[in-house]
Parts: sequence; C-alpha cells; structure tokens
Amino acid sequence: MSRLPEEIIERILARLKGNLRALRSCALASRIFLTKSHKIIYQNLVVVAGTVSSAHIGPDTLTAQRLCEILKDNSNIGLFVRSLHIYEANSRDRNPERPSNEETVARFLPHLRNLECLSIQFPENYLPGSNQG
Repeated sequence: MSRLPEEIIERILARLKGNLRALRSCALASRIFLTKSHKIIYQNLVVVAGTVSSAHIGPDTLTAQRLCEILKDNSNIGLFVRSLHIYEANSRDRNPERPSNEETVARFLPHLRNLECLSIQFPENYLPGSNQG
C-alpha cells in the first residue's frame, strides 16, 4: 500500500479539526492518521475535576480521572496538550476513598510538558482540600 503524502494527511485532518468524532475515527482507522489526529484532539483540553454525572459532560470534555488513565496508557499524549481548561465540579459528594480533585490534577500536570495556557474555574464557595463545594 502506498503512503499518502504528509501534506494530504495534514489537509484532511485540518478539515476535520472541529469534528472530534471524525478525528477519533481517523486515529483508529490507520496508523498514518494516529499521531496527527491525536495532536489535534488533545491540543486544547477541557477537563472536569470532581464528581460529575456523564450527562453533564460533553463529547469534547474529559474527566480528570479519564485524562490520568489516557496519560498512563500513552504518555506521549501529554506532549500534544497546549491549552488546558479545568472546571472544578462541586465536590460535596466526593468519595473519601478516592483521591481529591487537587491530587488527581497534580497527577496529570507533570505530563503536560508543552502546556502554554492553563485556566481553572472553581465553583462558588470553593474550599481547597475540603469535602465541601
């Protein structure tokens, strides 16, 4: 099988930039698309830290726990992240046996070596390290 020129691959993926579902499909379809798709998919991340129902998480949002799992499976993904937006969920119902939101975020931040922009949004009345929202 002949290889597509890099320029063609980049143009195809650039057209799909806003379509995460299509980019994920490309990453699964061929090794040729894998790294370049991941570079686009993980360039700008939105992460929710804390206990949140899946109904409140959009298709382009990860939980902090899921990001830790992804980075554990493939540490190179962290090199693609340029922008990270963390939304702190209300941790009122936090399971004391699970790591705190701060601990979870602290686990994945060192893997994001090329991070250029970080924003964190806390809920009202947020108390770091507490079980209250």
